[in-house]
Amino acid sequence: MNNLPSSRELAEQVHIDFHRKSRRPLRRRLAWIAVVMAFVAAAWIGSEWRSGHHEVFAAGPVSVAHRMIENDCQVCHTTWAPLERLMSWVDPEVIRSIDNSKCLACHDEALHHENQVPGHGHDGLSCADCHREHRHHEQLARVTDSQCLRCHRDLRTSSGSTKAFVHSLTSFESGGEHPHPEFALKRLVQEVADGTDPGPGHGVWAVADADPKTGNGEFRDRATLRFNHAAHLKAERNASGKLVVGLRSKDGKTVDFSKNCNACHQPDDSGAYMKPVRFDSHCRECHPLLFDNRNDPGRQAPHVTADLVRGWFTERFTLAALEENGGGLRSGGNRGEETGRLFPGRAERPPLDPSQAKSVGQRVRAAEAVVQKHVHTLFGHEAKGGCRYCHSIDASGASWKVVSPEIPDRWMSHSRFRHDSHRSMECGKCHGDVVISRRTSDILMPSIATCRDCHAARPTTRQFARATVGARSDCVECHVYHDRDGRKRSRGSTATTLPTEGGSVSRR
Repeated sequence: MNNLPSSRELAEQVHIDFHRKSRRPLRRRLAWIAVVMAFVAAAWIGSEWRSGHHEVFAAGPVSVAHRMIENDCQVCHTTWAPLERLMSWVDPEVIRSIDNSKCLACHDEALHHENQVPGHGHDGLSCADCHREHRHHEQLARVTDSQCLRCHRDLRTSSGSTKAFVHSLTSFESGGEHPHPEFALKRLVQEVADGTDPGPGHGVWAVADADPKTGNGEFRDRATLRFNHAAHLKAERNASGKLVVGLRSKDGKTVDFSKNCNACHQPDDSGAYMKPVRFDSHCRECHPLLFDNRNDPGRQAPHVTADLVRGWFTERFTLAALEENGGGLRSGGNRGEETGRLFPGRAERPPLDPSQAKSVGQRVRAAEAVVQKHVHTLFGHEAKGGCRYCHSIDASGASWKVVSPEIPDRWMSHSRFRHDSHRSMECGKCHGDVVISRRTSDILMPSIATCRDCHAARPTTRQFARATVGARSDCVECHVYHDRDGRKRSRGSTATTLPTEGGSVSRR
């Protein structure tokens, strides 16, 4: 006979109101724990407040620039705004603890830059969205990469298709999903596989031309100035270490400039960039502008525009002719018949006669012809070359003139760099091709691979397993927000654009 219980007997074993019973013991324990923790927290907060340790309530130290208002929260924050945002049903973005008007009360300036993305700096994006305060005294301009990647992860979603800049960029390291591309100056002209060639809208075209010799050529320096780095840096020594090949100084000695870049390239007052190379300071000693070593030995022409050189020659040869004529004050005549007043302390000299004037003109033209020569050895090895030795001369008009070298003030204008931060490195580490460069058109700027040698996160076994080392590689390490006109250049930079026929050059 089957002894299994019936369904009725089984149903009687189950309490039909089991779902109504609560776990009161567990809930009671949790409630008491919450009460005790709240009491302990309140007691700790009260103790800290009475002891004067108010920093436990602060979000963190403010930046160095805001230290003078560190204890005046209302200068930046709207009172009770966070509580109002929590208690209201409106969009949280409508009620903000920090309003742009409070920032503009001190930072009353125009938009960041004329070409900034629409909406940046307006109601669509708060100042505090990018400039985060209470971050342990970091600079507010050092925004995080995530803030830049809002747009630059897919740049077309912000400003449409672009050919001047890469569409998608997520990291500086080469192993990322969308790594930083090669610097535009170092890219091949026809390297357009990703559609981001540095076209005419890119700053590269302001300083360099595409090499027309090959279909996939490199960018070349468009400067008309002629300079050979290899010739100036050549140095060979014999087995005993004596220098046998090098530059010849003005006293005929052989000198070695291969490790002396600062003989020409010297940092500016800020330490960030290099001062312009100037002829009078860096070139004249070996390349004097002699013009008449027989009658005027050792005398050099000034390194100025062609018009000023012509005026300098005219004045000098005119004064020499007057001295040959006896000089002195003009004799005879009535003072009232003189054509004008004399300058105080200056004697009036007699005018040149026609033959003297003709002779002065001939001497001026002869001197101009000498200084314009490409190569001449009239006065020894040190005088090789006049203006044409380095410059291009335009003689198509009534008078000759020097073609502007068009040397850029900055090469990589979309970035920033500090030489003083890299002073422990040799110049050749970044400018490695300089010792073999024989053409002015060579662009001797480093490639991105050179920067990645230091500015990239690399794993290390000397610390924890997942530790990484490397110099910073975040966006703002090299870039300032949309600084297309260079207004955010380092403080104290003395770099200036080379004037037409001027006497200074700059290599950055």
